[in-house]
Formats: sequence, structure tokens, C-alpha cells
Amino acid sequence: MMTSTTKATLAISPENYFGHPPEKRITAKQLNEATGLFIRQKRIELGLNGSDLGRLLNVSQQQISRYERGITSLTLHQLEQFLRALAVSWESFIREVIHPLCLISQDGQGKLVTEYPFL
Repeated sequence: MMTSTTKATLAISPENYFGHPPEKRITAKQLNEATGLFIRQKRIELGLNGSDLGRLLNVSQQQISRYERGITSLTLHQLEQFLRALAVSWESFIREVIHPLCLISQDGQGKLVTEYPFL
């Protein structure tokens, strides 16, 4: 009986990594800014100012401002704390922030364009 060992390798090139070439991937900056805008909108809907939200989360108003402007990244744990403080579900966050970002890509010149791959 003859056996052979086959080695399989998986090449991950920039073109097939997550299905999008590098210029069409969501950047950390885009994610931070979209998340910050979402947090700001929800805070305003609740009638809270930055200081109020800061007190709820035990952070300064200045830090809240940095999160809302997308200057400072949030960890998943911090995002969970924000969502709880703002009474927002993960489902809402994904629907209002993540999903729209997945529809946005950049053209060859770095300009953001909306892409609807299902059409």
C-alpha cells in the first residue's frame, strides 16, 4: 500500500484577503469616525452632554470628545460599556455603523464611493 502526503498551502494575497483589495477595505480611521458619530448621535438622542456620558462611564468629557471625533479607538469592552450606557443593542450598532461601512469603498483615487455588490 502506497501512501502519499500532500501538502496544501493557502496563499493569502492582498486581492483575496477578506475578498477585497487593500484600497477597498475599511480603514481604522473610517471605523473610528463612524463609531464616534454613532455614539454622539445616540448621546444627543438621550439628551446627554459629553460630561453626562463621561460621568456614566467614569471618563472625562474630553475623552468622550476624542471618542466621538474618532481620534481615539475604542476596545470592544469599551464599546460594550458605551452601548450599555446609551441603551443601544449590538444589533443596532452593526446595522447603523458596520453594515453601511461595508457598502463604502474607495475608488482608485482614494475618494469614497458607495458600492452595492448585490445590484
